[in-house]
Amino acid sequence: MIRMSIQEVKPVVRRFLTRKDAAEYLGVSPDWIKRQNLSGNLRFSKVNGLVFIDIKDLDRLIEKNFVYK
Repeated sequence: MIRMSIQEVKPVVRRFLTRKDAAEYLGVSPDWIKRQNLSGNLRFSKVNGLVFIDIKDLDRLIEKNFVYK
């Protein structure tokens, strides 16, 4: 009998997200993400017509908009 070890599979964490995935990450619409891109509030990269957003920029966007009361 051959014994095989089961290795833990680690999920792949992507650093760059599509607009759709970025919207899902923040709980907003893809159109909201696009408006933030076009207004200059959220950086993006375009490769072969595809838009990518750095997840770190999404986190920064949330952090800079914290409301302290």
